[in-house]
Amino acid sequence: MMDQPSSRVTNFIFGLNYLVNHSDKLQCLKWAFLSRILCLIVSIAAINIIPPHEADAFVLDKFLHNQTTINKIVNHTLVGFARWDSLHFIQIAKRGYGHESQIAFFPFYPGVVRAVKYTLFPWTTVSHDGLLIISGVLVNLILFMISSMLIHHLTILIFRNRSMAMESVFHFCFNPASIFMTSCYSENLFQFFTLSGLTSIEFGRLSLASVFFACASLTRSNGIISLGFVAYWHVSHICILSGRVLRSARLVEQFGIFLSHALMIVIPFIMFQSYSYYFICFEPDLPDRKDFCASMISIPYTFVQKKYWSIGLFKYYRLKQIPNFLIASPMIYICSWIVCKYLQLNGKQFLDIIFNFRSRRRGPTLWNNGHVLPYIVHLAFLTFVSIFYMHVQVITRFVLSSTPIVYWAISSSPNNKKYYFKLYFLSYFFLGTILHSTFYPWT
Repeated sequence: MMDQPSSRVTNFIFGLNYLVNHSDKLQCLKWAFLSRILCLIVSIAAINIIPPHEADAFVLDKFLHNQTTINKIVNHTLVGFARWDSLHFIQIAKRGYGHESQIAFFPFYPGVVRAVKYTLFPWTTVSHDGLLIISGVLVNLILFMISSMLIHHLTILIFRNRSMAMESVFHFCFNPASIFMTSCYSENLFQFFTLSGLTSIEFGRLSLASVFFACASLTRSNGIISLGFVAYWHVSHICILSGRVLRSARLVEQFGIFLSHALMIVIPFIMFQSYSYYFICFEPDLPDRKDFCASMISIPYTFVQKKYWSIGLFKYYRLKQIPNFLIASPMIYICSWIVCKYLQLNGKQFLDIIFNFRSRRRGPTLWNNGHVLPYIVHLAFLTFVSIFYMHVQVITRFVLSSTPIVYWAISSSPNNKKYYFKLYFLSYFFLGTILHSTFYPWT
């Protein structure tokens, strides 16, 4: 059954409350909050003990320059959460897009930070930078706590396994990309929208899921990939309907509904690319872009990524990038292992999992659950893009903010393997927080 627009939000919220008892909710929130406090403590210690690295990166002019009380406090506490790409998001939240390179950073997160800043602190503009950092960290704290419960709910829905759900939340709270889920990055907002969309699909609320995925596509470029989950749901129902007599009208209706959902997800991305095209080609303060603007099929995001970050197939395969490949190697191994092991264990039933949607099993672990096939395909795609197309070290935060399947895989692993996974998670939790907060290159 398709969801009714008038009741989908109410039913979605009611369904979440019904799934989880009060003690589980408190435990999720407790782990999420304590992990953020621990991340904050480590970051504060790092910025006050270790001299900041002189990084070759974008730096805001006169950043935290005004010596107000708020700025002084932020300089000794939260400035570790305003490093690297965070500075782009803060600049966009502060003044909007001012340089073509900034269109690589999608507008939803800086828009939320700006709105929160002017809602909570409407009376002052003197401590603008410090208040924007406070707002960005506060937004991510709230979203992280909500996301911890969403992972629990989604795990219960798919696996019907309470212990696995709690363990997955624990791994999420202390994950290797934890620093990016506290800093002024868009990973947390993207994660929230993605998990909300995936949970909505499990309730059969496809319109609501499409709204969440549309917001995700306005938060990060890979948000439009989530269209695959909606497509998979529709294909499964089309295949079921095609086996019935006199259902051709329903097939056409189902296909039309899918197109409407697909447009909902893709249009925000297209709108931002249209704005970016106008910004590059018609902004009077920017240099002439005749080569780019002459092509009507050029995508501004791809143009900027290629120009400023040398993103492209095998372009990162250089000897000097070996350290970054080493940093990324644990996550590359984990992602590859998950995909290969799932295909190995379900090889004999693989065609049945793909085509016989009615018989998809909902086992208590990742390895015997046919319902997670779209998650496996999604992870395989993210891994391929990360290894061969992107800056490979980004795979850690790229994957962990886009899918919960890594947490499920670790929770479904034998205890001897879990030990090494937890060692990796905790070591990157602390090391990543220290290095990122002091402006050293990290994932």
